[in-house]
Amino acid sequence: MLILVDSSGHLVPKSQVTDYQCRGEELEHYNLLQYFVDTYETDIDNKDEDESEDEDGEINRHPGRPRHERVRYLPVHPKYEQKHRVLCSKGHRNLPNFIGRYFPRRDYPELYNFYCASMLLLLKPWRNLREDIKPDGQSWRDAFSKFLQNAPLRTQFILSGIQCFHDCDSAAKAAKAVDKGDSRHEHEPGMDQYTSDEDDNGMDEIDEISKKMGCLMDAEEVDALVSSQKNIQEEIHGRLAIEIARQARIFPPSENEWHVDAKNHVSTATGGDV
Repeated sequence: MLILVDSSGHLVPKSQVTDYQCRGEELEHYNLLQYFVDTYETDIDNKDEDESEDEDGEINRHPGRPRHERVRYLPVHPKYEQKHRVLCSKGHRNLPNFIGRYFPRRDYPELYNFYCASMLLLLKPWRNLREDIKPDGQSWRDAFSKFLQNAPLRTQFILSGIQCFHDCDSAAKAAKAVDKGDSRHEHEPGMDQYTSDEDDNGMDEIDEISKKMGCLMDAEEVDALVSSQKNIQEEIHGRLAIEIARQARIFPPSENEWHVDAKNHVSTATGGDV
């Protein structure tokens, strides 16, 4: 847990839930996923304080390229006077990083209510969980069904992407069972993510793939394969750096390896060294 100090000097926990609940009115329609993918938090600097509105309501901006739009938190946010949100530019490539288990799948009846609650929490804008996600007396299934009636196409894509992982996982496990000749194996959707079957993954799957390819790789061959995956730009950069060092007589031209130790008085290069 990250502890911060608010404007009044009190210690407060850093919470993404608080950040989302106290988002500015301009971001009222943002759902949880959209909020943290399409905006980011930054300090309020002097340029932000200097910007003011004229008589027509237009913001007086500084010369130069327009900055991304800034949105203040609501005044109840503990960092209202120090932090605000910045809207990312269109076409950005930010991706969310979910910590913990995968989302539940939608094709297992016993988990469907949990699935509906999770998707509503993620994709429906809210401030108060008790009031905004669904009204009292309405089931999770009905609330989710009503939400989907007016959900945008982007939301449908997100739901399909979440389910795609589970469909692929089921297909892979079913194919693996067929290859092993285990006709008794029938994958039961949904329960795999709540059981500890990690031992079936890892090197066993690598062995299976290797056998199908007709070449069982040992640990040394796997390490050699990983090390061979080079970034061509980094390799060219390194070779050019070595050639420059040779021309500057930092490296002897006849040697291909150089061992660095304390007696060589090695330090970080600067512009003057070049």
